[in-house]
Amino acid sequence: PGSKITFFDMEIGSNGIADPGVSRLFSSFYNSGDGAFISNASWGRGYNGLYSSFCRDYDGALRSTYSDVLFVVSAGNTGVEGTAGTIQNPADCKSPMAVGSSLSYGDDIRSNEKGIEFLADYSSRGPTSDGRIKPDVVAPGHFIVAPNAEPNTEGECDGSKSPSIRRSIDVGSGVRYVSGTSMASPVVTGGAAILRQYFEEGYCNSERCCGSKGCGESFIPSGSLMKAVLMNGAQPLTGGIQRVPDGNVVNEQPLKEYDGNQGMGRINLVNSVPLEGENNIQLITVNDKFIKDGDKDEYKIKIDTSNGCNEELRVTLAWYDPPGAVGCLKCLVNDIDLMIEEIGGGSEVFYPNGLSQQDTSNTVERIRMQASDAQEFRVIVHSRNFAFNRQQYSLAITGCLAEADELKPDLTEAMKSSP
Repeated sequence: PGSKITFFDMEIGSNGIADPGVSRLFSSFYNSGDGAFISNASWGRGYNGLYSSFCRDYDGALRSTYSDVLFVVSAGNTGVEGTAGTIQNPADCKSPMAVGSSLSYGDDIRSNEKGIEFLADYSSRGPTSDGRIKPDVVAPGHFIVAPNAEPNTEGECDGSKSPSIRRSIDVGSGVRYVSGTSMASPVVTGGAAILRQYFEEGYCNSERCCGSKGCGESFIPSGSLMKAVLMNGAQPLTGGIQRVPDGNVVNEQPLKEYDGNQGMGRINLVNSVPLEGENNIQLITVNDKFIKDGDKDEYKIKIDTSNGCNEELRVTLAWYDPPGAVGCLKCLVNDIDLMIEEIGGGSEVFYPNGLSQQDTSNTVERIRMQASDAQEFRVIVHSRNFAFNRQQYSLAITGCLAEADELKPDLTEAMKSSP
């Protein structure tokens, strides 16, 4: 209730659609900061994953004027049978959040379809030409109920019974089933709207989120924090790839995390933020903190499972990087590294995105790991090789985290942004 939505008509008569340009598109919904902060783009064009002038425009705008905007983009429908490097533009840019399509579940799958843990074969794939992980996440996009409004009919979207693709693809005069990453992307956009409301309605305080409305203070999340939290909670698909609509399984083996098929997996808000009565996780956020070239920020955390929490430790770093050069083969400009170091014990070091070393390509880095009660860790954010002296970043840390008074004394100090 009370939510608002705005549309931008990109159609050019019978000649398809045309990109209106970043400035015109973003200013139309942003309204100088008094409008929308989440935008869905269910459209794209093919550049074979090459970094284009369009990417320069989108990445530049999100880093500067629109740093509090989350730009969610469909990955494209050109990935038939797992073709790599088919990610569409602007989903292939650094800062937009690219979304691939999984199958659906319940009444929204046909009898021969494997369901939500399988990727739809048409979902466009990464990596980009410079090796970045794309898509970033996936969401259900196959057989999604969508409006098919009849302007002169009242109540046409209500229907006489619940839609079911198992009964018929024709679900009523006012709604219809539609498939594609253009449907998966709005699923993520809707989830992002709920997440932004979570922050604005005071579910968090200055150090961590407390999980109920008004338990903390309202704050405005940056686009990079929204991206970090959503990708932090994403869960890898446990199935493979299925060709639709004929139902043949292209790949029965589980897809790999951080690959060009699913990125970090399917979004899951319950995995992303504390919700009283729904989960036991805790969340610490860092919202658009400045870091200078060569600096290192450290956050010390302790694991506490005394409340029955048995969640893994997850940490995700995200930032809106400066635009790269057109056609770049290494498009990362300001490189920030994420690591987790165990304090005491074996002093093991954990690296992001399934790697055994620092990631030098991506602008989102995630570490997932099991942790035991009373273990202590140091989360390290280290800036390296900046083309520009300062960069803002956001961080999401979830797991069975000790209460604030049990955390190391320098946590609060580390949370403060540089002037």
